[in-house]
Amino acid sequence: MIQQHEFSPRRHNCLNELTMQSRLMTDDENKNGKKSDWFRLNLTGPVKNFSGTLCQLTYITTLVIKNNNLERLPAELGNLVNLVNLDASCNRLHSLPTTIGDLTELRALILNDNKIVDLPSEIGRLLNLRHFNLNDNPLSAEVSSMYGDGSDSNIRRMIRYYMDYFYLYNVHSSPPPRQWRRLAEPNKNGFAFTLMCYNLLSPNYATPVMYPYCPSWALSWDYRRRAILDEIRIYHANIICLQEIRTD
Repeated sequence: MIQQHEFSPRRHNCLNELTMQSRLMTDDENKNGKKSDWFRLNLTGPVKNFSGTLCQLTYITTLVIKNNNLERLPAELGNLVNLVNLDASCNRLHSLPTTIGDLTELRALILNDNKIVDLPSEIGRLLNLRHFNLNDNPLSAEVSSMYGDGSDSNIRRMIRYYMDYFYLYNVHSSPPPRQWRRLAEPNKNGFAFTLMCYNLLSPNYATPVMYPYCPSWALSWDYRRRAILDEIRIYHANIICLQEIRTD
């Protein structure tokens, strides 16, 4: 769990905090290509609405909107693709937008003291997430069971669970057929043959640790075996090389 003081500018002195007294760039400055020199947005107070317009500040890496009266976050939140830290604790949030999954650089997500019951499956896309605080929320029995004490191991299992669920129900098509590129035209008078090679077949190597971005069901040998056999039948290769097969 991250303590509130961990977002303090004193601990992250490379960040310049934007307060209510700070100045936003004018339209002319934006048009002239002027770059902002701050990366932290802090809106703390009795704020009831977080405007999606603020999500045009795609360069910010830390967003602190704690201690407000927010009941929802805009879908435009997903535009903040450089966001590393998000603290929306102590609000009235009932849910998260599905676009939360677009924040793939996110490492800290602080949501304690809200009214969150369930999480969107897009949470499974946050593979860089290291700190996730859901304390003091009315979590459903399923989410509460996975979250437990909020330990690192529980968070990793939770992210993988949502990743499996997300890709199982949101990816509805197989990869497109491979586009073959001929490096040279075969000599009609010569001998030509086709070769197919598959690597990393053994479950001992295709593990979630080696491929954390891949759903568990896609790593399973039964799933991969069916895909490999289908391609073998389709391409009719003269020579087939299957590497790293478990022999037991």
